[in-house]
Amino acid sequence: MKKKSNRSKKIAIDDFLLKIVSSGELGKKIGLLFAKKIIVSSFDSYLKKVIINTQSDSFLNSCFRRNDQRILAASRESKKIDIFDLQKGLILRSLDKHSSLCHALSFSNNGTNLISSGDDGNVIIWDISLQKHLYSMKISQRALRSVFYWPENNQIYASSGYDGLIRFIDIRSNNSTVASFNHGCAVENFKFTNNGEKIISIGGNVLKIWNLRERKFEFLVEEKKAITQLNLDQADTVFYSGLNNSIKFFKLNGYKLHSQFVSKKNIITFACLSNSIIIGFSDKIVSIKNSSADKKIYKTKKKLEFRKNNTCSNIFFLPKKKKKKKKRRL
Repeated sequence: MKKKSNRSKKIAIDDFLLKIVSSGELGKKIGLLFAKKIIVSSFDSYLKKVIINTQSDSFLNSCFRRNDQRILAASRESKKIDIFDLQKGLILRSLDKHSSLCHALSFSNNGTNLISSGDDGNVIIWDISLQKHLYSMKISQRALRSVFYWPENNQIYASSGYDGLIRFIDIRSNNSTVASFNHGCAVENFKFTNNGEKIISIGGNVLKIWNLRERKFEFLVEEKKAITQLNLDQADTVFYSGLNNSIKFFKLNGYKLHSQFVSKKNIITFACLSNSIIIGFSDKIVSIKNSSADKKIYKTKKKLEFRKNNTCSNIFFLPKKKKKKKKRRL
């Protein structure tokens, strides 16, 4: 039997990496979001990828539909949100309602609706099948950076932004604010735990955990430098990184802090997927760390073979490398 190789796989990365997104617990897709393109790749195989290119209308953010590897939403510099079918290579829907840049978007638990927010302080809920907005509300006078449905109820959502507040809005009761939490400074991002009982927020050099049932502050992590990235895995292990070029983690049942990864290079973004961490660095290298081996995706000047479509995306396969025979020295 042949042994599995742990050697590096290479793809072309010639643009600034903005974000790494994963397709959820049931999927094995990762999305690399760049300003001018999105690369969607299988976690198991680096050879087959889907590329969505744009010439002038840059991408700002993207997300997969919950536990769906086929549907991807992406916001653009033109204030539009496009819904892509990655399997067919088509734009299914194009949503246009925001008056300024849209930096936050996520799907509902059942995948039928999309919620978005941005610099205009508005939160908009879209019906994807009907291609129209169902709901719009001005939440803040300042820019919003995150918005998510509450995992336990699609009628309640939470948003956060540069006013430092995390607000919970109930759509059923005249859009009333049912709860709010003050982070103390601009909130870069927040996440729900999988059971929806707690939220974790980051902003400035502080990470805070809030108990939603008791509506109170529960735990604080303070770093010397700013915390910029936040992720949770399926076991509710909290991972975060910042300007100190390291990824740290702790479990919610003990709050014991551990160091997962330390780098000499700047960490731009990272994501958790299938007991692995995918890390994007400032030098355009993406590294996948797991328990068995560290797999790296490097930049390369190698030409790519394209299969052209009449759609917005191209599917390509990386040409196989010809193995060079090593000359034996006598």
